[in-house]
Amino acid sequence: MHPVDIHMATEAEARPGFERNVTPDCGQRTLSFADLERWFSTSSPVDRVSYFRGFLALDRGPASRHGEEAGRELDRVATALMVMAETGDVHLIQRRNNPYDYTYIAIMSRAGVRRRASGGKRGLT
Repeated sequence: MHPVDIHMATEAEARPGFERNVTPDCGQRTLSFADLERWFSTSSPVDRVSYFRGFLALDRGPASRHGEEAGRELDRVATALMVMAETGDVHLIQRRNNPYDYTYIAIMSRAGVRRRASGGKRGLT
């Protein structure tokens, strides 16, 4: 088993939201931007959150197969997480469930927590 999967919840345990070390992919496929902000402001190093389950390349943006509003929200979340990854606040990984079905996961980095604690530049500004 890969070390990242050790702390991941099973699908039966998964709940939408940003609980520590939980993959929330039952019912809610996309983490909202507000929930991402809350997770970022309260998480500890190595805490992880699943922010989407599906196929990001097809599902983000206004042409999303889940609808325009859902696609725009996913694009907003994914773009914010890419910026956070570029600044070292989070690490982004994906887990393949089936063809064209991935769970996208953000892991809080130690640098992100230190920057947040010192009042430095936040990834969600």
